Amino acid sequence: MSAPVQKITFAEIRAAGVRSVLVYCADHRCSHSTSLVADRWTDDVRQSDIEPRFTCWTCGHRGADVRPDWITVPPLPKRVPRIDGLGPAISRSDPAARWQRAADAT
Repeated sequence: MSAPVQKITFAEIRAAGVRSVLVYCADHRCSHSTSLVADRWTDDVRQSDIEPRFTCWTCGHRGADVRPDWITVPPLPKRVPRIDGLGPAISRSDPAARWQRAADAT
């Protein structure tokens, strides 16, 4: 029998900007899930360490699949390319970029 897979640590999850995890029931017939804030676990804990500790409230099955909740990651700022196609993209909401465009036009 092969060794269990060790998943990433909560430090690695937090470094990616994720602040919560999705917990899925390990019973494929149940598929109950919930989202939990990941602050309760220390940085050195692995997802695979906590998976056997969960018990599903719906079916009573012991064990879960824990995954990062990527929806909680803040979106990157929207960037648009320059009209002339030269240089880096600039953000429309950046006031300094608007002043620079006005200065370039004169």
